[in-house]
Amino acid sequence: MARWANVVVAASLPLTAATIHHWGRHADKTSVMQVLHRAHPLPAEQLAGGGRSLDEPKAWLLDAETFHAEFCTLFGALSGPDGAAPLRERATELWESPDPLVSDYVSRLPTDLPEEWAVSFSESHLAQWYRILMAAHLADAPAVSDPGQLRRGLPDLGWSTADARRAASGRQLRALASAYGHAECATAINLVLDPGLRGWLSPDDVADLRDRLVAVDRRRFRAHQDLVGVCEELWSLLDVAANGRGRVLLLLDHP
Repeated sequence: MARWANVVVAASLPLTAATIHHWGRHADKTSVMQVLHRAHPLPAEQLAGGGRSLDEPKAWLLDAETFHAEFCTLFGALSGPDGAAPLRERATELWESPDPLVSDYVSRLPTDLPEEWAVSFSESHLAQWYRILMAAHLADAPAVSDPGQLRRGLPDLGWSTADARRAASGRQLRALASAYGHAECATAINLVLDPGLRGWLSPDDVADLRDRLVAVDRRRFRAHQDLVGVCEELWSLLDVAANGRGRVLLLLDHP
């Protein structure tokens, strides 16, 4: 399994206007005329106002190796005769999927409509598709209900600010591509994905955070009983992830 590593991102990746034009030149513009506006399909209970809110934190287990094998293969096809079409079509398939897990996940992401993807290609589409294609490689996991409380409260239990943030929000999302993706694919994702986006933990991260949670002096909770609930939730999440057979933990607080 690929491990966490600092990767020097080449600033010379040819994501030029000409490259973007090449990748998107096979866009199907007629589809925009067929459907000018369409809301993303949501589960019936969400449309009725019930069920879980899209603003609630969520967590999943991601098979990062199979996901990156698929994504990097489609990314490699961008320079081929079909341009962005295969990658766009796969993202559209998942965007329109009736599968409840896939639909719930994609509904939480800020994306353009497939009809907008079909007009022309942009770097933002590559960033969107990277996140959308994860949907096919996810399994549900129990989320921490208030990551903000966890982030603010763990330092009161002796954690460093950096470790508290990592437990609550994960690592930079673009570093996931550096850890698991092919070099050229990872470099492109590092350039197009917002550096402020966080949300993944490696199996090594999970093991480390579990050890840190076990090491907390239980007497500290006497003065911080409001943290008992979120720490129990964190333990449950880490326990599921620790038994995830090498999958990474994917976290989503605010997309």
